[in-house]
Amino acid sequence: MMKISHINLSIFASTTVSDQLLDRVADTFSDIPRISVTKLRIRIRLEDNFSFEEVFGSIEKIRANTKISEEEFLILLTDKTNASNWFSAFNQSYPKNIFIQTTDWDNFVYLDESLAVSSQIMNNILQSFIYESVELELIHGHPIGCINDFCGWKPDIQLKMKTGDICPECLNVLQAKLEDIVLRDVGKLLSKIRDMMVFHSDKRRQSLPDFETTMHTPFALTKRKISTTTDSLRKTLYAIDHFDVITKILIYYYLAKEYTEEDQRQFLNQNRLIGRIPLGRWVAALGIIGRNEEVFQKIYNIADNERIVNLRNKHRGHGYIDCCDRTYDDTFLNLNNSLTQIESLLMDLFEQYKLIRILAFERINNYNYKLKYNELTGSNLMLIEKTTITQNNLNPVVNRIYLADRNFSAIHGIFPYLIFDQCPQCKHDRLMIKDGQQYVDIYKGHFVQLQN
Repeated sequence: MMKISHINLSIFASTTVSDQLLDRVADTFSDIPRISVTKLRIRIRLEDNFSFEEVFGSIEKIRANTKISEEEFLILLTDKTNASNWFSAFNQSYPKNIFIQTTDWDNFVYLDESLAVSSQIMNNILQSFIYESVELELIHGHPIGCINDFCGWKPDIQLKMKTGDICPECLNVLQAKLEDIVLRDVGKLLSKIRDMMVFHSDKRRQSLPDFETTMHTPFALTKRKISTTTDSLRKTLYAIDHFDVITKILIYYYLAKEYTEEDQRQFLNQNRLIGRIPLGRWVAALGIIGRNEEVFQKIYNIADNERIVNLRNKHRGHGYIDCCDRTYDDTFLNLNNSLTQIESLLMDLFEQYKLIRILAFERINNYNYKLKYNELTGSNLMLIEKTTITQNNLNPVVNRIYLADRNFSAIHGIFPYLIFDQCPQCKHDRLMIKDGQQYVDIYKGHFVQLQN
């Protein structure tokens, strides 16, 4: 079988997609010699919640009417949602017919929508080639940072786009179908998108939401998840998770800063923060600390006045789910307002302290170390390595997490309350928070047991 030496694709759009977006998508491929893009000035009408059968039927009609070759990819860009809530898909019966959703990308990636769409175009083209050879055999249900990751949980799309990679198994299939020069061009495009994803540009940093440049990662992860859905009930549940993490992390920060290890254990035992711990018990502990810490008291008062624990029990612990989604609109708005007040109280903490993960260290003298570390700020899990000189005699432990003041003159170990380790359930390195005898994968929500 002759290998493919050139990829041709035509793009067109539904009626409400701008010409400018089509132009920007085509421009993304303009410096990729072995991939040619043709813009069709054809429009089709779609409504939200369309079915795969409907959209692929429309694409096939356009192919027939325009006499586009069966060897050429025909790709529809649409700002309408689909019934399966997918980013995109190719038709398994005719894999060169593809649709891509152009909207809602800002809920998942901080990237110009044209680059997100271009990434999906390239992923679907490569996935269709793989499908023609091995069908769904190589699709990755758990994300590994490959173009063939399924990303059934939408935020996982970040990993695929940030790595810009093709795993060895998928690459073997593609090498049997595509000339090496085509694969090099594919790599060039994926690298272009990846470079825009890893936050190298100061201009792009300025466009990020404030919480992505200020909040410590545990808080930012749960806050970011709230924006990944438009469903009010799910937003409410994610917001409860956000409050849960805020409460636990603040208590752990306080213990790390103010107590010895023995006193920490005594505090947790006295306040029954062991075993399976209800949220109300964590909030009560927040109030106890609040007797000496004004910010803790204010946060406790907000939680108590707004009855957040009762809200959690009603919607997650002890209540039934209402049949009408709109019932939760006001519930979420009220809870989100409370969380906004709480977040504003945390700004001084984020300004005074960094959350860091130590990667390596070198002793310089009796009191100072040269540290390599990741700064855990924002929800971006592609962590950037930094270096500093400490001004204290801490004995750092590699891969542990610390709370450090801005000058690194004081560093407080957060172990074992907050760790960076492999999640036993999904087999990926995750940031995990201790909850009684278990840990919670903050990103995925997995409850897991870890070996000592």
